Amino acid sequence: MYLIIAGVLIVFTAGLHSIFGEKRLITPLLASDLELVKHEVRRPVIRFAWHMTSLLWLILAYFLVKTGASGINGNADLVVMIGILHIGAGLYDGVVTKWKHVGWAPITLIGVFCMLGVYFN
Repeated sequence: MYLIIAGVLIVFTAGLHSIFGEKRLITPLLASDLELVKHEVRRPVIRFAWHMTSLLWLILAYFLVKTGASGINGNADLVVMIGILHIGAGLYDGVVTKWKHVGWAPITLIGVFCMLGVYFN
């Protein structure tokens, strides 16, 4: 059940990441006069990289839900790595943004649910 919760939380987080990131970060950044975004190749790459993160998250969500539904079997190591990555990334995000970026909480929770899914399977 914990891995299914982690997967659902990833879907929710990925959706918000794409929608609000596009609205509050990517669109204003690309509309700015910064030298960084003036190059014709950089503009689509910035948007692509942002949304690629969300797409990769959806693949992780699929894996976690499938693993949670069918049993962890030989996937425990991968789930632990996903858990450690999310806990570390979530806490890092919280620290560097002084806990102002709301993403730190769901990212950390994803990692916690992954670890719970491994250790209480």
